[in-house]
Amino acid sequence: MISGKINIKRILMLISAVALIWVGYKLWTFGEWSAFLDYLHTNRHHLPALLSIQLLLMTLNLALETRKWQILVRPVQSITLKEAFFQVVKGIQLGMMTPARTGDSIGKAIFYLRAKKAK
Repeated sequence: MISGKINIKRILMLISAVALIWVGYKLWTFGEWSAFLDYLHTNRHHLPALLSIQLLLMTLNLALETRKWQILVRPVQSITLKEAFFQVVKGIQLGMMTPARTGDSIGKAIFYLRAKKAK
């Protein structure tokens, strides 16, 4: 690696590791596990439907966010749906760790060429 150049793969691995640690910490410090587990035990017949709805809504949200990002950057650079999805996921990961999701746009911008980032 040439000094002065940013190694994108290392930054992405760091973002992923910090996001994973943050989610793990939040789950570890969650204080209402007993109430949550009681709810699941009482309403166990609703669990498959709730998980299906959650998975469907998560997929829809990621699909819409990916398409929106692809349309927003089209005047600057044409990107594939796969690239847009990867940028959205990394933006969400960085946004989880920053106040008011300010890291979301920074996470997406890491992928652009230096000359196109200003646009």
